[in-house]
Amino acid sequence: MARLEQAGITVTKAAGNDAEDACGFMPGNSPGGITVGATGSYAGEVDVQADYSNFGSCVDIMAPGTGINSASNADDSSLLLMDGTSMSTPHVTGAAALYLEQHPDAAPDEVYQALLDAAAVDKLSGLNGSPNLLLNIENLIEEPEPEPTPEPGLERWWGADRYGTAAETAVKSGQADTVYIASGQGFADAVTGGTAAQDVPVLLTQPDQASSPPAWTTPTPSPAAPPPRPRTAPCS
Repeated sequence: MARLEQAGITVTKAAGNDAEDACGFMPGNSPGGITVGATGSYAGEVDVQADYSNFGSCVDIMAPGTGINSASNADDSSLLLMDGTSMSTPHVTGAAALYLEQHPDAAPDEVYQALLDAAAVDKLSGLNGSPNLLLNIENLIEEPEPEPTPEPGLERWWGADRYGTAAETAVKSGQADTVYIASGQGFADAVTGGTAAQDVPVLLTQPDQASSPPAWTTPTPSPAAPPPRPRTAPCS
């Protein structure tokens, strides 16, 4: 076990199921590794040291080990509720794996300390000298940073005047059913409209300032144009 840790491999081990001092049994009393005791619920009281679990100063951390769904040897798909420190230890193994996923270069001592630092303190009873540390991953795993919302893409189109800009926009977009024209104070940029373009930034840039950073705002839909009046036949 010590050689495994020297090779950089984190080791977890069951404290044993003799209801005795774990320091008197292998592998709980072997140097190195993380020794795990088991908890359970009894007479309506939760998070109690399991009555079968070994205990004492050789135990490093406690984890649920009673009534755990495990694989059965009856066939390839059966499950079986089982008790034991061999059920609590895999919980700690999984927590160590989650920590190593985010800290792949962590040494076994670092993983050990991270598990103990993240454990819930003073939640257990009936410990007989075992540490009052219950496995807890809430403070062990770092939440990933949310993906930043991409800013809308900006593409500047302009012509010699607002009419040229409108024509240039319609030609370049190829799909324009409406063209918004920035027509004030010599501005000549525009952006296509329609359902797909309501959140597209409108660029307001004078033609001779095309290299300057654009000022932009979100367009508001133009009111629908009234339907064309029907033609009337000429009077005879």
